Amino acid sequence: MLFYNLCDYCSATTVVIVATLFILRTKSLSSVSTEGWQSLHLIYDRRVDGHHIWVDQTVSNSRQCLRMCWLFCACSAVTFKAEQQRCLLYQLEEDLKAYRTVREPGSLAVDMRKAKMDHTKVTHFKI
Repeated sequence: MLFYNLCDYCSATTVVIVATLFILRTKSLSSVSTEGWQSLHLIYDRRVDGHHIWVDQTVSNSRQCLRMCWLFCACSAVTFKAEQQRCLLYQLEEDLKAYRTVREPGSLAVDMRKAKMDHTKVTHFKI
């Protein structure tokens, strides 16, 4: 229905281009691989709020961000910003109520406090 209404104002080619751009923009977040990870809490289009950023690093994908958090054993939450390819690591309290997020399209918040990694499935630690 939405595409039909858009076609009243623009060509079908424009609609296809817009839809393709939307898919490409969201693909990197929606295709986050959780293989090798257990108990990850993924929250799409949100970022951690109200906590001091412990590490702010440029990475090429969300998987590298998760690995970096795991290597810094004290990391307990992650925000990955796809457009900027930024990985923000946070140290949060154990209390789940302390974990706040706010809406930010294109971001991914991950609660890592209960995350476990299966070393037999996650073998590459290149950052």
